[in-house]
Amino acid sequence: MPPVANIKSTSYLKRHAAQIGEDPAMNGTLLFFTPNGDGRMVMESVKQYQ
Repeated sequence: MPPVANIKSTSYLKRHAAQIGEDPAMNGTLLFFTPNGDGRMVMESVKQYQ
């Protein structure tokens, strides 16, 4: 996997779920989530997906 700037832990997702979609700094970028430091999930907006 190439180096990525937006790497977050899954606990970050749990704590900030409501804010992630509303934060303008995170909109338009991919978020990578790593349970136990192992890259497993990528989150993108519906607008990016389409």
